[in-house]
Amino acid sequence: MEDRLGGTSELGLWLCRTTGATNPRKALADRCAELIAALGDRHPPTRVGPLGQLLGLEPGPRVRPQIPRGMLDLTSGQTYLRSFRPIRPEGSLDLETGVISVQDRADQFRPLTFGERARMRFTCAHEIGHALFYNFNTRPARRSAPLGPRLEEERFCDYAARHFLLPAAWIEPEFAAHHRPSLALLRACAARYIVSLRVAAARAAEWFAPRLAANDFYLLSRVTTNAAGGGVKKPRCLGVFLSNRLRSEGVSFLRGYQGLAGVKRVGVRVHDWSLNELHAGLCRKQPGLQSGPHVEILRCPDGSIVNLTSTHFRLGCTTTVWTEGRIEVVANPTRFRRAA
Repeated sequence: MEDRLGGTSELGLWLCRTTGATNPRKALADRCAELIAALGDRHPPTRVGPLGQLLGLEPGPRVRPQIPRGMLDLTSGQTYLRSFRPIRPEGSLDLETGVISVQDRADQFRPLTFGERARMRFTCAHEIGHALFYNFNTRPARRSAPLGPRLEEERFCDYAARHFLLPAAWIEPEFAAHHRPSLALLRACAARYIVSLRVAAARAAEWFAPRLAANDFYLLSRVTTNAAGGGVKKPRCLGVFLSNRLRSEGVSFLRGYQGLAGVKRVGVRVHDWSLNELHAGLCRKQPGLQSGPHVEILRCPDGSIVNLTSTHFRLGCTTTVWTEGRIEVVANPTRFRRAA
């Protein structure tokens, strides 16, 4: 994770110099914790409007372009606005005015759904993350950090957004009360902090990874079926929990699937498993809101055995799958196949 966050890049080094931290992840986490403490909130969810004001931004992100007078007031908690189609919102930060804008489609007035609120809150927190690299006490804002690759700064802002919405002072005691991650824990955190399950999983993986047993891993995935009854979309990986040892050895899971394309195949110990096959096995089970466990035992070329235990939660057209895995090393290598 640290190399993906520019540990040796000019932008990453700037973060370390300005905070005295040893790596950019620690620098961003410390800066986010300072702002949350200055905000004074005692419990979730984070008030992103006042949070932006601490950095000189204008309160209340504006929604554009179809309703120019519309505004989502996250300070007061108002949840009525023009309705949004289920597309990913895009945000922007105006350096002239300090206003955060969230772009989406609108067609009629109705209450925001939980998913829409979570997406808008993350978009706003992400744009606030960009403000960490500027001085908004002047207009227009002045860049404080050196310019770097756009994708690198976007990753920094995603990381900051997760720490804004799930602050360490609040979320880490909740994680510490559990010996291992679970789907129930992630769903409870997502509901309490008004974030998506993917964001909750990313934050939990950051905390749990150093504490996992050496051979343990967890996968969170989701598949959606067309509302008309046909056409299953490609399963999406929402989160991967790898122990430090498995990550250092270059173990790859679901290589090439969405969200994991950047995991490189390195080292001697490599285990690849298809998310399509995992979901196909679950679909053969009786339908219901909750089913499981579904057990798979895989034998890998290097002689190790991968045990997968999956449970799934089905709601409407969406099936969310939580998979617990453990790697057992045996002496005699065999061909990769399902164990009998």
